[in-house]
Amino acid sequence: MIIDTHCHLNFNLFDDDLAEVVSRARLAGVGRIVVPATDIQTSLEAIELSQQIPEVYAAVGIHPNDSTDFSLRDIDRLHDLAKNPKVVAVGEIGLDRFHDDVDLPRQIIAFEAQLELAKELKLPVLVHNREADQEIGPLLEKWFHPDEHKSSGIMHAFSSSLDFARSVIELGFSLGVGGPITYKNAEDKRQVFRIIEKDKIVIETDAPFLSPQQKRGKRNEPAYTIYVAEELSRIWEIPLADVMDTTTRNAARIFKWNNLN
Repeated sequence: MIIDTHCHLNFNLFDDDLAEVVSRARLAGVGRIVVPATDIQTSLEAIELSQQIPEVYAAVGIHPNDSTDFSLRDIDRLHDLAKNPKVVAVGEIGLDRFHDDVDLPRQIIAFEAQLELAKELKLPVLVHNREADQEIGPLLEKWFHPDEHKSSGIMHAFSSSLDFARSVIELGFSLGVGGPITYKNAEDKRQVFRIIEKDKIVIETDAPFLSPQQKRGKRNEPAYTIYVAEELSRIWEIPLADVMDTTTRNAARIFKWNNLN
């Protein structure tokens, strides 16, 4: 089994052939898919998908680039939505210094409020970090408490340095690896995932974005997790089946899944 720990199946690029996408995922061995949100509406959509498709689980949250109008009323709404039993995380939350859609101070307010929500709900977080290592690191350190965080969550689409990887792992995080690790010019990324402990790595697509090298220029989808797993097999020099087993167990630990049947 492969678990896609970050896939935006609720985006409109899947409207026309969602059933076929899910079918291809099943055939590729994808056993579970976590659909993160970017705002209140997509939180609702993620939960709705989780009710319709057995393999789908939801995360609720407000993306940094959608936090312009963030208020504490949003926290109340997310708190209510997170009561659904198929909600397994708070996300996609974090900071983004690459885009300038939302001022950084407002992003930080939304991020910290949602971190506290996750702590209250005892849920892991799916963290978006785009060129914001210096800001996000101290915020996570302030939030983290070793007695409360057996598994803090996932650093989504990890692309930072080895030193930063080690620092967030110390805070209970795992690293999400997706299509970019297959790119021809991605040896720096491959080196990070070669060195980091295997039990701190999970697979994701970020579909419909970040398609692997074999599908560049096409919409990404959960079935393409196999290309990421194959690349990890080459990097780690272990059989593909072992990669699938290891990353699946890692995801199950984060999302507190005791039964994957």
